Amino acid sequence: MTVVREKIKQNRVLRLPQEIWRHLGLKSDVEVDLRVEEGRLIVTPVSEKKRLRLAPDLVDELVANEEFYLPEGA
Repeated sequence: MTVVREKIKQNRVLRLPQEIWRHLGLKSDVEVDLRVEEGRLIVTPVSEKKRLRLAPDLVDELVANEEFYLPEGA
C-alpha cells in the first residue's frame, strides 16, 4: 500500500488511502491522537466525551439527600 507524503506550509502530511479510513471506521472530520512507540506511528481515534444533563428535579433530590452520597467515614 502506498502513502503519499506532502508538505503543506510548515506541516508534513500523510495522505492515507480511503481503505485505511474505512477499516478504522473514521470519517474525514474526526480527531485522532498521534504518538510514536518503538519507531511506529500509532493513530488512535479520539472518542467524543459524552456529557450528561441531569433533570433539575433530580439535582434537587440529590442535593436534598446528600447525606446518602457522602463517602463512608465522612
